[in-house]
Amino acid sequence: MLRPSAYALVLVLLLACFLVPIWTDAPAQAQGGSSMPPPAAREARAAEFRFFARSAYEIAAEPCDFSPDLKRKSVLASELGALADFERSGPSADLQSQLQVARDDAAYAVTVKPRDCSPEALALLSPAQTRIELDRGALREMLARMRVLAPTLASEPSLHSPPTSPQDAEFRYLARRVTMIVSPVCPFSRKKDRISTLAGSRELVTRLRNRVRPTRFEAQFATAEADEWFYRSTRVTECQTPDGPMTPELVRRAAAEVKTAVTRMEAIAGTELGRRP
Repeated sequence: MLRPSAYALVLVLLLACFLVPIWTDAPAQAQGGSSMPPPAAREARAAEFRFFARSAYEIAAEPCDFSPDLKRKSVLASELGALADFERSGPSADLQSQLQVARDDAAYAVTVKPRDCSPEALALLSPAQTRIELDRGALREMLARMRVLAPTLASEPSLHSPPTSPQDAEFRYLARRVTMIVSPVCPFSRKKDRISTLAGSRELVTRLRNRVRPTRFEAQFATAEADEWFYRSTRVTECQTPDGPMTPELVRRAAAEVKTAVTRMEAIAGTELGRRP
């Protein structure tokens, strides 16, 4: 499974980048990033806050020093200290919940795609000093944006501010993945048999979405959908012509991933689902 690194997220925000689109079976949308309906304004701001917080935590958790002569956390001590000060500055309980969601999501992301800190892998990256300076600038920008957003979130109650645990982070990750597949930006195929294959995947997700509605996982799912919506809103996507030679295999893989993810999400939410009348 692919996960954008915090480093890539920073570059997308600081530079005008293009996203290689993910092909699925909905109508094409050449610009602006999303075929999903936008969340409520307050939830959109919360998703933006989590985006910057999650990216900051991913940078803070970077395990590689990049160079034996540069101790990364020592170089970034001022920025990491400012992030810790923000956490201790007494934000509201709701804002603390948003920070916890971002922390847990960043921690889970490391388990999905562990960083290779071997000398061979690090040799393929840009120079250590350059990467650390980019991380320093990114942390400052992210924290500045979090400070701007924090008062707007504290001024009104959240629609979705779920209690969170490490297992909930896995649920949110999978919810973002399946949302990405079944609510696409660009068309995967225009052939009816392929469209119907992913229509079945969409039905699986819709059924799960309805099943978790009376449980606390409704808020987890809504949080994941808002995060996916904001992630797309930061990108400009150019859609290519669908139905290439690999399309049938890609459709099968997408459908299989959705089925596996939904099964796992049902297992995570199993106790809660079992309480339904």
